[in-house]
Amino acid sequence: DINNCYDSNYTYPASRDVYRKQNFTRNESNATASTPFTTTTTTCSFTEISLEEEQVDGLWHFQGPCVVSGPCLSSPGYPGFYGENETCVASLPPFTALTVKEFGTEKFYDQLTVNAIRYSGRGLRGESFVLWSSITWTSDESNDRYAEYWKLCLDTPPVCSDGLVLTPVSVPDCPAATERLRDCQRAEPGELCEGDGQCGTRTDINN
Repeated sequence: DINNCYDSNYTYPASRDVYRKQNFTRNESNATASTPFTTTTTTCSFTEISLEEEQVDGLWHFQGPCVVSGPCLSSPGYPGFYGENETCVASLPPFTALTVKEFGTEKFYDQLTVNAIRYSGRGLRGESFVLWSSITWTSDESNDRYAEYWKLCLDTPPVCSDGLVLTPVSVPDCPAATERLRDCQRAEPGELCEGDGQCGTRTDINN
């Protein structure tokens, strides 16, 4: 479950799966890719690192040598191995869902930071995130034989029968713990709804 909001008993960790029904379809979302999703949360700013000018490719905003191809962000040089002393930063509209397609880095030294948590080594492939912060990549001055590459891809947003996109909400946008929400199938555009696995909502994202 995305478990992004608290239930009426304030059970820890949070256990509700709350989405917002947007006022656009998947096709309209692709056509207006530079327009952030409708939330009350402001877009995350870049980490303060001295980098080249920001680039924009679809929903991705990024700085540095990382590679953007369609819905995916990859390590520099992908599908080849990344290099030494590299840094890049990327962001997406909050709270976009991502899945790790490839991941192999030098453990402890070459790190991918997602939602303020640093990842290195192996074992991250197949994991999913709901992004609420910028993504940062750094490699050190030397690589060993375990250093390879990584790749993150946007998940296709879930929709109900009306075709309108559903996006997970951030913690500040969560409803009161005791507030009952309609299920996403019956929710109106702009309304919060309870996911519960309906309409293709994910049940394995831990944000």
